[in-house]
Amino acid sequence: MQAPSLLSHGSEQKIPRSVFTDLQLQGLLSEDAIAVLSSPCPIEEISKRQELLGHLQSKDFLTLVTDCLTKLKLCRRAYTLSQAKTTALESVYRQAELLEAYLRACEALSTLADGGTLFKGVSEYFSEEARVEERSKIANDLSRIRQLLEGCSRFLLSFSDKNWITPDTAPNTEYDEIVSCADALGLKLPAQKALRILPDKPMSDAIMTLFDREMSEIRTLLAVYDGLNTQLPCSYIGEIEFYIEIHALTERADAAGIPCCFPKISSQKQYLATRLYDVSLLAKGCDAVVPNDACFTGKDPFYFLTGANGGGKTTYLRAVGINLLLFLAGCPVFAEQAEIYPFAAVLTHCPKDERFDRTGRLDEELARAEEMLEVSDAFLLFNETFSGTDQTRGLDLVLQTAEKMKTNHTFGLFVTHFHEVNDTSYPVLTVKVDTLDENRRTYQIAPKSPTRSSYANDILKKYRLDRASLAERRRQGDTQPSIS
Repeated sequence: MQAPSLLSHGSEQKIPRSVFTDLQLQGLLSEDAIAVLSSPCPIEEISKRQELLGHLQSKDFLTLVTDCLTKLKLCRRAYTLSQAKTTALESVYRQAELLEAYLRACEALSTLADGGTLFKGVSEYFSEEARVEERSKIANDLSRIRQLLEGCSRFLLSFSDKNWITPDTAPNTEYDEIVSCADALGLKLPAQKALRILPDKPMSDAIMTLFDREMSEIRTLLAVYDGLNTQLPCSYIGEIEFYIEIHALTERADAAGIPCCFPKISSQKQYLATRLYDVSLLAKGCDAVVPNDACFTGKDPFYFLTGANGGGKTTYLRAVGINLLLFLAGCPVFAEQAEIYPFAAVLTHCPKDERFDRTGRLDEELARAEEMLEVSDAFLLFNETFSGTDQTRGLDLVLQTAEKMKTNHTFGLFVTHFHEVNDTSYPVLTVKVDTLDENRRTYQIAPKSPTRSSYANDILKKYRLDRASLAERRRQGDTQPSIS
């Protein structure tokens, strides 16, 4: 039976690294956590991961998992040291250390049954009768190895990597005398680093020969485990670290007054969230983060977002994107409540730092936008796309992109400074400002109320006076309005 995983992945389609850069997640999460987020998990596993993270909210269970992680890391360290052995004597000790660490790691993994479905599967695997019997045999053999090493008392050999060989009585050094005097005066000096005395090959060979009977029996006992997969427990290190890191993020957010919740998994395409937060602002030391609602449904799957500069448009885009990524990885989202459909991917299109000439940048943006539009079942986030070209051309490309998203029923958000989108039939979100306080930014995002301009656009279309109709008429040489 194959050991169960705590982080199974769904489709092979990975979320591009550029998405995490655009959403500014590097300052918030480690590279290992971002690697997990780049692979959305299977739909059926989202609830299992949520269950696991829910159990970590118990301090007692969190302590149990943290202790387990420590033992797994000790096992990994012991394996690394065993691969770097240089002498026969060191080989004996490193193999014994590795067996000891492997034993403790397996025992720790077997105690996690109360952590939900995923942890239960791992715990049951390491609690199977055959593995319990294996650990019992290892424990007995290690006990015998310790007895044999005690017979080498003249050298006081130990499992510790700090001192390989020490005399029967540790000498009192000048530093020890200074420390003693300092203690008497109430002063605290830093502890002296323990000496790491590694015997060279001649010394190693001499010890092995001197204790030939003991060492021969030890090597015979260790040889039984040459084929043992001592790295198996270590394979859970990254997986457990991911869950602990996400839990730590929720605690950090809670300390800043930002709530989190486990979203309901929606069977229909939608993204609904009440008081959604951009948690990346925590990495920037923001004192207050303003929440906003998100409402992307089958009726309005796509929105333009316009409004005053510095009003929170990009922050809102990040809030939508980051929380969707977290949900797709089975993590809590930073909102009061949410119900989200498991989209296949999250894709972003944001301004780049590279310097393009006008044509080069436009070609690059067009290619990236077309590539995003071809991905099925994705949630698309555009931030000031096509802003580097002239007003007429840029607006035309923005509207063409929106029309393709509407035709394909693609979900997404398009932040733009082209305010002309307010005069289209596409749904629009806008930044709210306090007009009574010199247009102070409130950082609140709300649907734009229907205005005469949207109604006027319908009239313009009727009489072929809208932008698209005028362009067509110019191509046909017709410059007179057609009114009937």
